[in-house]
Amino acid sequence: MNCQKITKWLLDCQLTDGHYAGGLLEGEDVRTGNYEFVYFETTGYLLTYLVNEYQATREEIFLHRAKQAVQFLTANLTRWGLPYTLDPKSSKLDRRVFTFDNAIIISGLLDLFTVTKLTRYRALALLISRPLIKSMIRTDGTVRAYRDLQTGRVTHSGTDFATDESCIHIKDSIALLKLARATGRGKYRTLAERLLATAPSFQRPDGSFLVHKNGSFVFSHAHCYATEGCLYGYLSTGSKEYLKWACAAGDYLSSAQAWTGGIYQYERSGQTAADATSQAIRIWRSLDLITGRPAYGANIKRALAYLDRMQAAQGGLRYTQGRFLGRSPILYTWVSMFARSAQCLTGSPAPLINEIY
Repeated sequence: MNCQKITKWLLDCQLTDGHYAGGLLEGEDVRTGNYEFVYFETTGYLLTYLVNEYQATREEIFLHRAKQAVQFLTANLTRWGLPYTLDPKSSKLDRRVFTFDNAIIISGLLDLFTVTKLTRYRALALLISRPLIKSMIRTDGTVRAYRDLQTGRVTHSGTDFATDESCIHIKDSIALLKLARATGRGKYRTLAERLLATAPSFQRPDGSFLVHKNGSFVFSHAHCYATEGCLYGYLSTGSKEYLKWACAAGDYLSSAQAWTGGIYQYERSGQTAADATSQAIRIWRSLDLITGRPAYGANIKRALAYLDRMQAAQGGLRYTQGRFLGRSPILYTWVSMFARSAQCLTGSPAPLINEIY
């Protein structure tokens, strides 16, 4: 992969002027050159990405772009958190406030606080966290997926990963553990541990995380999110239980790798996905370094070759590849950030905890 092209493309996808300057577009359609809507979750991921790029290069452009992203987030903050998406052409907001998305934003803000020591970033992270902790992340470790600001509803049951009590919320623990570290308050760690304690109820004997506890399918992207939560939990607390769950999940990913090197998007499907493949590389590399046994070297090599083929001329990565090797025409920003992170993690001894978003 050409990582410089990824970074350039990502910076091009961030709006730099106008009313919505700082927001990150979801992606680009290579057929038309048109950009998608502004995505608040990926703007949160962008903060972490820019922090990592700044730490690697010391180039001020990355901190400047991070500051713009924070200004955009601040301008669009509601009393319940950040909304889902924004169409910059029509100014139409999707007024659903997703718990997971806001946890990612909190995480990015705290990464920025850690590097800059500017307390306003920590203050904003705390402000966003309060309604989540009050009404969305419950003390028994279950999580409500989103609040609909139009209807006021906070309960949304279903089988999709974006509905209540999905395995993806194990990763919400990362934001809580970062809050604990940034504030010194143990209540955030306690709540994070309750989220992490739900992991076995999602995990099958083969190591896979079901989307829902009573569900019947595995979505690899969501599986990786749950695994990342367990890995970060181990690196933050030293709990061997979290590492055990992550190791089993890493082994499952090796069985979900197609001959192309990509990770199957869904269990028993013919389509592979670049986001889950990038996440798998990070997980495998982390486990190899943590355990001291390079068990996944061949998997990583094949996965990196797959990502190399998924990179478009524009710099971003295509999302999926079908059974007959047809590739998605959409380049997504979060996929490209994950791929860049995967490349960095295999090429440098950077602290693992900085590379698990």
